[in-house]
Amino acid sequence: MQFYKRLALISTAAMAAAILAPSAMAQDAFPSGPIEIISHASAGGGTDTTLRTMQPALEKALGVPVSIAVKTGGSGRVAMSYAKGRPADGYTLMLVTPTHLYTMAQGNSPVGIDEIVGIARASDDPILIVTRADGDLTTAKSMLEHDGSPLRWGTTHVGSVDHASAEVFAREADIDISVVPFEGGGELVINLMGGSLDVASLNLTEAMDAISRGDLTAVAIMAPARVDTLPDTPTTAELGLDADFSTVRGLVAMKGVPQERLDILEKALLEAMAGERYQDLLINSGMPMNSPAPGATWDPQLRKIHVNAVEVLTELGMVK
Repeated sequence: MQFYKRLALISTAAMAAAILAPSAMAQDAFPSGPIEIISHASAGGGTDTTLRTMQPALEKALGVPVSIAVKTGGSGRVAMSYAKGRPADGYTLMLVTPTHLYTMAQGNSPVGIDEIVGIARASDDPILIVTRADGDLTTAKSMLEHDGSPLRWGTTHVGSVDHASAEVFAREADIDISVVPFEGGGELVINLMGGSLDVASLNLTEAMDAISRGDLTAVAIMAPARVDTLPDTPTTAELGLDADFSTVRGLVAMKGVPQERLDILEKALLEAMAGERYQDLLINSGMPMNSPAPGATWDPQLRKIHVNAVEVLTELGMVK
């Protein structure tokens, strides 16, 4: 009798384990619920377009809904504060740009560079040094040999990556500049074409229309390699200048997310960006086609941008 009782107990336990096993597996599966991506940018801009273009393919790759939480304000501070308050479980991601990294560098962020992990880069929009096509500074040689009055150099916002790019180029090239800040790239193009500026730091995507029309000339591209859309424009590296600047966008998670979950997210993001819809976005915007990149490329790049930001902003007396 004892034998049969023991057998019955074993059978009951086995049945219970069989019933519970799928539930336990479901709890371990990732992702098993919606993914939220935090954006610091309002609707309609490049950052918002980047996320919404990849969103449908990302949902398909992950098999769960993906929502975009817009948290504007404070040059990324509001978005970073929200991200820091969420669990480090992989269900909350954040799209990061140089805006976030320069805010960190200035000591104005609730999140430090060592608290985030780069998962995948979405776009890499190099900064161009641009002049009027009918002006006197239409080649890198003429720019480097300039020894007259300080060049009126247009950038977006004091303390931005555009501002830093101008300061570093001027230092490396040993030329004098007078920085003139504006709200956005559109204003820079207008003032450069109108003669209020001598030079401007503009993203490739911001400048391409005016360059294609023949109104502006790209003197140099602040990148380690030339881009297909401007094959004849030299890089700052070719000119012997250590001035590599780009407006990048990429996905990060807060530190603490298990590596196996980061790997799943990275694979899904790269799959989504390899899709036709996102590839069309890159082509139509003139973005380099090698913009999407894995974490092994993106994570070191965002840390390098942060280091450069600290160095430049310290020189300018803008680090707390």
